[in-house]
Amino acid sequence: MDKKALRLGFVSGLNYGGLDYRVGLWKLGWKIFQDESVKTVFLAGGLVDYRYLLPEYQGKVRKALNSKSKEAKASDVMAEVRKNFLEDLTKRLADLIPRIPGVKIRLLTSPAYDGWIGEEVALLLAEKRRDIYHYMSRLRYELVPSAQTLGVYVPVKGVWMRGDFASTPVARVLKDEKGRSSHGLCDLNVVGCFA
Repeated sequence: MDKKALRLGFVSGLNYGGLDYRVGLWKLGWKIFQDESVKTVFLAGGLVDYRYLLPEYQGKVRKALNSKSKEAKASDVMAEVRKNFLEDLTKRLADLIPRIPGVKIRLLTSPAYDGWIGEEVALLLAEKRRDIYHYMSRLRYELVPSAQTLGVYVPVKGVWMRGDFASTPVARVLKDEKGRSSHGLCDLNVVGCFA
């Protein structure tokens, strides 16, 4: 292997908890990452399926509030349900996401796709596992061997713009990022959450 080569892995859209949950593809991806000796894996959005998990969480809150004792405060019950719900999701994902010795996982969450559930689970994952680092919606990464920068982005808001091309939502995310950043776009750019 060339000493100047830098091997990176990219994956998006586990959508844990949803109907289109893709654990098989993720396991295949991690096998490829291991075979290719990647040094960093970027999980670019879609860690959880927020739209599917939110009603499940709300149902647990309603059930807990209906069965609470008269002495218990509603806010305490809700806080306990939230804590247990997030910790359970974190434990399942920490066990599910494979580990490769020496490989760092840079996890980006998207407010549009992961919501607050994905954000909080990602923070807990970063606390629980030393190989996972969490970033919110974008990351500028220095590619040392080539002296270039890599931008990894996920949508901050739902991409409303439909178009004739599959690349239209990706172009929208990059356009928004270009307008938001004082640095402009990176030399290489990756956008997660889209097929």
